Amino acid sequence: MVTKKRDVSYELIRVLAMFFIVFDHALNSYLAPDVTKFIEPFVAVGVTLFFMLSGKFAFRLNLEDKSLYKKYYWKKIVGLIIPMLVYMAIKNWHIMVYNQHLEVTLGSYVRHFGTAFVNGFSYMEYWFLYLLIPLLIAVPFTARMMQNMKLRDKKAFLIVSLVLSTITMIVPNVLKMDFAMDYYFIGYIFYFYFGYIIEDIFEKESAKKKVYIAGLIGFIATIALVVLERKTGYKSFSPFYVFFTSAMFLGVREIGKKIPKKLEKLVTFIGKHSLGVYMIHIMFFYIIRDLHFFPENAFGYIGCALATATASIVASFILDSTVIKLLQKPCEKFIDE
Repeated sequence: MVTKKRDVSYELIRVLAMFFIVFDHALNSYLAPDVTKFIEPFVAVGVTLFFMLSGKFAFRLNLEDKSLYKKYYWKKIVGLIIPMLVYMAIKNWHIMVYNQHLEVTLGSYVRHFGTAFVNGFSYMEYWFLYLLIPLLIAVPFTARMMQNMKLRDKKAFLIVSLVLSTITMIVPNVLKMDFAMDYYFIGYIFYFYFGYIIEDIFEKESAKKKVYIAGLIGFIATIALVVLERKTGYKSFSPFYVFFTSAMFLGVREIGKKIPKKLEKLVTFIGKHSLGVYMIHIMFFYIIRDLHFFPENAFGYIGCALATATASIVASFILDSTVIKLLQKPCEKFIDE
């Protein structure tokens, strides 16, 4: 299987999103709620950045390839499903032994894994996979829509989504009831599709500068919602957060284009193994937190998050290079055929 050279500017977004998510999950264990509520909207952008980046690359398909479906789905099995199952198998053991202190037999392990896979994992840190995978399954079909959009279509897509997200955010906070009408392209699903078209809409430097200003205003507005305790849909469903995420995506991408050569290999290495970090970092976080090595303050928060990220990167590299690689190898031939 041929591996394409990674664009370090996108890898920087990937790495930043990964670190943000680790820092997000460490928040409540080390800082007071009155502090975390202001930090959380900033680090939570890691999730929206992740979905944007996933969409950015998902739709890059050769739709005229006669083996499109076979190659595409086998790539997802190799690149996503196999690593996911390996990390879930480790997570299952971690839950049974570390969290629940159960006696593990082959039968109890298989039953526990089966139940967790069908439902339980979707309530844990793996929830994003249960949203991402259906989106990826549909990509060979939805890519025909995305690739054939003209610029006016892309702008209209953004405008309509912003209008609906505004309604979806305002109604629950003002009327204290949910908005009954669902719109498909909203929340994390919107970010997945928006990631593919954002750089076409805001291609010019003048447009990017406007996004940076809108992003700053959007973040301030998000903090205002936190202060006013109007937090229903204040992130993924909020138009303010769309601008904040957009500014982060475009801004980090521009920084990544100018990254020193000495840092390129490090950023690319971490980016390559970031998927594993998403899936294993909570296990390391619980262990590190429970050791009580770090104090419950800002220094402890930063220290624990960095230690968790470092341990997770190392573990991801080891697993990617051994068990996962071994399981992937027999399936790679189906991609190249």
